[in-house]
Amino acid sequence: MNPSCLKSSVKCLKSVMIWGAVTSAGVGVLCFIKSKLNAAVYREILKHFMLPSADKFCGDGDFLFQQDFST
Repeated sequence: MNPSCLKSSVKCLKSVMIWGAVTSAGVGVLCFIKSKLNAAVYREILKHFMLPSADKFCGDGDFLFQQDFST
């Protein structure tokens, strides 16, 4: 590796965590997570964001919840 080909950069330590629902019928409301994500916070996100999104797009029909574990 030739040092003249390398470029230094300053890394930003800030991050953003967002939860969202995506369906074939549309996209649910995004949840911007401001606290540390733990089981209690995740349950609240599912209660206040996932369930309303499922109700909006699936109504009384069945839906498949798929967790991607990208935390």
